[in-house]
Amino acid sequence: MASKIIAALEQKALITRVPDPGDARARRLHLTTAGRQALRASIAAARQADAEIFANTADTQRLIADLRTIAEHRTAGRHVRVNS
Repeated sequence: MASKIIAALEQKALITRVPDPGDARARRLHLTTAGRQALRASIAAARQADAEIFANTADTQRLIADLRTIAEHRTAGRHVRVNS
């Protein structure tokens, strides 16, 4: 599976494979300029998605409160602290 992903990244010119000077069987992977740009864009998109998904909204606060209530009921009688 990993080899197919690596081959696809190489075909799209996002990485290059170069021989490992210390091990003739191994190859080192290097990001190309396009690969670095794609990585930066992917990280930015992931951060944006996280910000949207985990935004501090009334729904999020209600979910957190519900989860705390569930955790408190499940740990009743045990010495477990639920962080606020």
